[in-house]
Amino acid sequence: MRLPLEAPIHETFEDEDIVGASLHLVGDTGEEDEEGRVPSWRLKTLIDRIQSTLALSERQVIHRFLANQVGISTRSVLRYDKGDVATTPSILIEAARDVLERIRMGRPVVFLRGRDKRPVVVRKQFVDVVDRIVRSGLYPDRFDLFKMIEDILSLRSGRIARLYRSTDVQLIDRAVFDAVASLASKSRYDPRVAYDVGDRIRHPVFGVGVVTEKIPKEKILVRFLDGSDRVLRERLEEDPIRRRLCGSFDTAETHVLTLSRR
Repeated sequence: MRLPLEAPIHETFEDEDIVGASLHLVGDTGEEDEEGRVPSWRLKTLIDRIQSTLALSERQVIHRFLANQVGISTRSVLRYDKGDVATTPSILIEAARDVLERIRMGRPVVFLRGRDKRPVVVRKQFVDVVDRIVRSGLYPDRFDLFKMIEDILSLRSGRIARLYRSTDVQLIDRAVFDAVASLASKSRYDPRVAYDVGDRIRHPVFGVGVVTEKIPKEKILVRFLDGSDRVLRERLEEDPIRRRLCGSFDTAETHVLTLSRR
């Protein structure tokens, strides 16, 4: 008996159900398959969601990524996706779910493109990170941010702006995404992070500031937009006692060592 390639009418799924629902392994007899296979329509549903979330027009990119993750051929993933085979290995479903989870957590999904298997990231994830940095107030003008990235990567002027604006671009080099992500990781002041002179940070109490000086014994001098200078900690190791008492290490306002100097 051939299994249905579409979701049964009585079995509908929300997004959370698709990602988090337990696998139901079905064989030709309707019972659990000892080889660990599930209906192929489940894989198609997950790939549809990945493609929609990332705004990808190239479905083959997802096929290649999943194939590399589980160690099978890209052609096999294509056959499962098209429904040419009634059931799909459960490990492939888990790989697709992992992709969706990475997207929801804001982590990059790195694809391989071309014969040289060049690492690339979906443009939409790059745009999301840029928008998050702009909203944080660190770089209110996107072009200042774009120029900094171009200087870091030694790119031609205007290159990053074109990548940000062009809807024809589907995938971008991972190096571009990593450069933006490194700035985003420092967008909120964290005493555990190491900062460099010129880095912009956003303190939960004092707002946006720029690191102007490195001070011995893991300290930095930060000038904030109101004109005040404050000494903050960096590279601070987590104190297990503070975590046990406060429930969190995230208490950045307590790591100010010197108050205003205007």
